[in-house]
Amino acid sequence: MIDLAMLLGAFLVGVAAGLLLLLRIADAREGHNLRAEPPTRVAAAARRMTGLYVQAPATPVRPEDDGR
Repeated sequence: MIDLAMLLGAFLVGVAAGLLLLLRIADAREGHNLRAEPPTRVAAAARRMTGLYVQAPATPVRPEDDGR
């Protein structure tokens, strides 16, 4: 029983490490440019997994046109 628990724990740690590695690879490929569309499907998946949805406005807003 203890052996099964240890194997399950090792498996879960391996899965978590694999996910962190994939997120790290996607972040390195992204180039820290979150305002543009993701360059690859891996980067898009990493954004979905981490919740990094950054959307730039369709047209740039100038400070004098901000509606005040």
